[in-house]
Amino acid sequence: ARRDFILRSGIDAIQSSILTPLPGTVLYNRMNSDNKIVLRNYPDDWKHYHFMYATIGTSKLSREELQQTMQQVWLSMYNKENIRKMMFRTLWRTRNFKATYWAYGANHNYGRVVLEYLINNKPEGLNRSLVNNSGKKSLYLKLTDYVLVILYAVSWKKMAKRFSGRL
Repeated sequence: ARRDFILRSGIDAIQSSILTPLPGTVLYNRMNSDNKIVLRNYPDDWKHYHFMYATIGTSKLSREELQQTMQQVWLSMYNKENIRKMMFRTLWRTRNFKATYWAYGANHNYGRVVLEYLINNKPEGLNRSLVNNSGKKSLYLKLTDYVLVILYAVSWKKMAKRFSGRL
């Protein structure tokens, strides 16, 4: 439900991580007293405390279910098609290339962080180009490839003029 809200909301840039209670915090103390922290064999479990790996269970999801759910959420939020849709939505609403480029870059970078984690843990769904592994490129991606080439050509030309002193 939250993922669907985020995808429909029109938010320009998204960053998603797993709630991770760090020792010494109020959250850690509360979750520890509620016996929700599953991974607490320190120092061995420190390697999991990076906000991309579930260290807790909830009243409705086990730690493993939470991890699997978040991986599905990340794959749907950070795939190339969705990142491009957010980019064009930002461009349409703001009419500002800088804002659009920033939002696209932020989403792409967040997606790369998530993707690197998932690739290192045997992902299903995306390849290193943030495209579905099905092998088929959607019509949307095919069309937007051409649009992006034009946008990059225009922006690079302006930047080259600016640095050469002609703008």
